[in-house]
Amino acid sequence: MTYRRRSPRRGGAGFFFGSGWLFADLMLALAAMFLVVNVSGEGLTAPSSGRNGPPDPGHRTLGPQNPVPGTPTPPTSEPTGPTGSPTEPPAKSSQLVAQPITFAITVDYDKLGAADPDTIAGARQEVRRQMETLAPRRHAGVVLTFAAAPVEKVTRAIDLAGRFNEAVLYPIREQFGSAAGFDRFWGGDGWNQIRVRIYFFA
Repeated sequence: MTYRRRSPRRGGAGFFFGSGWLFADLMLALAAMFLVVNVSGEGLTAPSSGRNGPPDPGHRTLGPQNPVPGTPTPPTSEPTGPTGSPTEPPAKSSQLVAQPITFAITVDYDKLGAADPDTIAGARQEVRRQMETLAPRRHAGVVLTFAAAPVEKVTRAIDLAGRFNEAVLYPIREQFGSAAGFDRFWGGDGWNQIRVRIYFFA
């Protein structure tokens, strides 16, 4: 009677061969599960806290949308006027009137340059009088000061116009309005004469 010995080498190879296929099948199944979970968004996705996604349906935040029970709900619409548009305070126009007013003041240039108190006080009084007569309660947008002088003294004239603004006009800015801007120019041939040109808001 003849016996055949079973080779352990072949059996070991078959075991490892079958185990390899089993491991491959298991990895394929896990990969399929991973794809399904990522496509459907279910299973492994943590519940959103509302920071990077929609809030939890069971979470409730007190506020205008969810007031405390029993408290009155504030109105959501603005009060309207007769035409149904929101009521607002009237705004001051930002457009300047094209036609300015101009008045002239005689000023001793030497005393103005020396900041003589009487000369400055008299010039301020004359400016107030002109403003109250020509443009009472109007808001100035631009105030231009022209100092007359010969051509060879243009630089001196512009400097005197600036001194007039600083010493006479700036301290009485309330006569013109808080939005007024001031500038200085040469006013042509002459001497000891200041012309003030004012453009007002509409």
